[in-house]
Amino acid sequence: MSARSVELSVGGMTCASCSRRVEKALEKISGVRASVNYATGVAFAEVEPNVT
Repeated sequence: MSARSVELSVGGMTCASCSRRVEKALEKISGVRASVNYATGVAFAEVEPNVT
């Protein structure tokens, strides 16, 4: 199986540092790669199949 893509809405971010914090938190989860855009309030994550 391949990784699945997930799009998440993230509210409350006020700066690029906020988005980096969210990105780091998501990437602490083994099997998750993330990219967060504070301007749009959207996080994109690639999640490996073994992650629940």
